Amino acid sequence: MRLTLGRAQVFAGLLLAGLALIAVPHSARGDVHGDMALSLVHLRIEAMDKLGIQKESKATGFLVTADGQVLTVYHLISGLGEVLGDTVKITARVGRRGENSTDFTESAAVVTALPELDLLLLKISQGLDAYTPVRLGSSRTLALDAPLLTSGFPENLERWQDDGALRSKQGPGGTLWGTDMEFLGGQSGSPIYLNTGEVVGVVKGQLRGASNKSFFVPIDLADPLLIPLRLEAIWQRLAAVPKGQCRVCVSATPTLCAGNTQACSDWSTAGALTGADPNSAGWSEPIQIIKDTSAGFADCKIRWKVECQ
Repeated sequence: MRLTLGRAQVFAGLLLAGLALIAVPHSARGDVHGDMALSLVHLRIEAMDKLGIQKESKATGFLVTADGQVLTVYHLISGLGEVLGDTVKITARVGRRGENSTDFTESAAVVTALPELDLLLLKISQGLDAYTPVRLGSSRTLALDAPLLTSGFPENLERWQDDGALRSKQGPGGTLWGTDMEFLGGQSGSPIYLNTGEVVGVVKGQLRGASNKSFFVPIDLADPLLIPLRLEAIWQRLAAVPKGQCRVCVSATPTLCAGNTQACSDWSTAGALTGADPNSAGWSEPIQIIKDTSAGFADCKIRWKVECQ
């Protein structure tokens, strides 16, 4: 007898979502802000312009990997204007607001960016053995009036948190969504999340003088930056499959997405034998489908399931 334990869909390009194989306990609503605080990062950038004038900018970000990758807003950098590249310095403080420059004890470097969507991925130095990353959700299924939460590090406040709802999917530029939450200066880059703790957006900002005109970037639009991280999450879940009892089957549609569109792992090599290496014997074919399909086909779908004897 075969029992299907889990099933999910993965959309390449801008539509990558639904990676849960093993259920993760949801935080109670009263604790979700406190849990999120562990993943918040206060960011500071400083640089010098051609006239020798020192410039500074701050924003919030949030951890998306345990090794210190942080998602935030690109205007953390672009807001400085024209500066000398060799004078740029990005520093961070995890979990708390930095009061002055000496509080930002960890250095950060740019990994990649989507300037057109005002998104930036950074990597902070490994000051801790492991950081606490957020759980990435999907914004695709959010309905208007869905409850939303946020928290971050605005100027002159230790940590700001607010609750509200999704009010519009027709924001400026056609990519921003609107909410009735209040976003303060310095809070750009903060996570927008559900009362389950899953992150579904990134704070963009608020129109000046309009408390009900706050906007955020839906998290699915960040997938060109996050695809490798979401695939890593799949691999970690695959490695938890019981050895010798279960197998993982992967398929991709349409055929254009990948050369080999369906494959299963061997029953004898599932689980612990694979360790952290997704290229171990028995896993090569299904994992290769995932890799091939993630190359940029926006209309491709990857389906995977676990079958147990």
